[in-house]
Amino acid sequence: MINSFIKPIFKLNRSITGQGTLDTLKFIKKQFKLLNIKKIKSGTKVFDWKIPKVWKIFDAYILDDQGKKIIDFKISNLHIINYSKKISKWFYFKDIKKNIYFLKRLPSAIPYVTSYYKRNWGFCLSYNDYKKIDHSKKYFFKIDSKFEDGYLNYGEALIKGKSKKEILLSTYVCHPSMANDELSGPAVLTYLANWLSKKKRNFSYRIIFVPETIGSISYISKNYTNIMKNCFGGYNFSCVGDRGNISFIKSKYNNTFIDFVSEYVLKKNKIPFKNHSYMDRGSDERQYCSQGVNLGLNTIMRTKFNDFKEYHTSLDDLNFINEKSLKHSLKVSKLLISYIENSYFPMSKIICEPFMTKRNLYTSINFIKENKDRGILDVLNYCDGNNNIDQIVNYTNINKNKVLSHVNRLKKLKIIK
Repeated sequence: MINSFIKPIFKLNRSITGQGTLDTLKFIKKQFKLLNIKKIKSGTKVFDWKIPKVWKIFDAYILDDQGKKIIDFKISNLHIINYSKKISKWFYFKDIKKNIYFLKRLPSAIPYVTSYYKRNWGFCLSYNDYKKIDHSKKYFFKIDSKFEDGYLNYGEALIKGKSKKEILLSTYVCHPSMANDELSGPAVLTYLANWLSKKKRNFSYRIIFVPETIGSISYISKNYTNIMKNCFGGYNFSCVGDRGNISFIKSKYNNTFIDFVSEYVLKKNKIPFKNHSYMDRGSDERQYCSQGVNLGLNTIMRTKFNDFKEYHTSLDDLNFINEKSLKHSLKVSKLLISYIENSYFPMSKIICEPFMTKRNLYTSINFIKENKDRGILDVLNYCDGNNNIDQIVNYTNINKNKVLSHVNRLKKLKIIK
């Protein structure tokens, strides 16, 4: 059961650096032996960013004047703003409301709040608990944390295929105590990676588990030359465990092979799905399709992040996801990969139009009504190594069997490879 992957690591205190993320990667490695855990040192420059210091938190709570804990990090690690600095001080509650976070619209939920790149501190609690607090009284606020040099950790595996061209499959490992918007992606990708590794593939598959944003930026920075040379597209996995239909965030221009695959495969298999524009981006597709990179990936989801009310709250728990949805997300992922694996991309060996007449592929009499040989030229025009057979059918509006006949004829004449 895929759900059994998620439960043991659900409560780990993950962040963009630190022990919780490292422990998560070690757990994934036990399930997927090919994974290599790598690290990048704090302070390392990655494009316009720097790897931050490691955040370590040991305890955090709020005490009332009777010494009773009214908020306790050890009960839920969502009670603390992720990356909070040390604090140990009495405050009147009414004086520190800017450091307290809750959601009126979800009164029972603890919100997930971060402050990775600016030193801050704060507590998160449900609105129901917030209303119970006497705001005129003093409370003791304690956060026992520190920042130190260390490493950003990520996981990487390469499953080599017949081609050096790579399909990039990515997900993130940095959110604490959330099931759909965290562990559903790593769970499905781990099962998919094990399936991929069981037989020889046509494409190579680069599989990475990174802290969101800074992790994908770091990975691109460290592997830019290889990515730009060999990446043929891929998928980012996010929020694939809820009960919604499959959905995609398409690439920036919605004109890549992966954009075509996502729609073609689901339509062919009569699987309900929804497309979101790149303007709705919010996960690591922001980096993979960014300026200077533009890898043409899609993000695969069920309900898009930020479109379900439980998003970034304690309500995104183990009860919010379900085994049926996780298995279905895995099934769809296998269908997408299988289609990619069985695609081939005709490529012309000749620049500009070849001399068709000498090969008896075109009439020797140029007469305005004589256009019956145009089809093979139309097919050849799209044999540029970027389109598979179904894309050529789509572009030319020529019957698939006829396209295949043209392709086979062009191949025999050594015009395409």
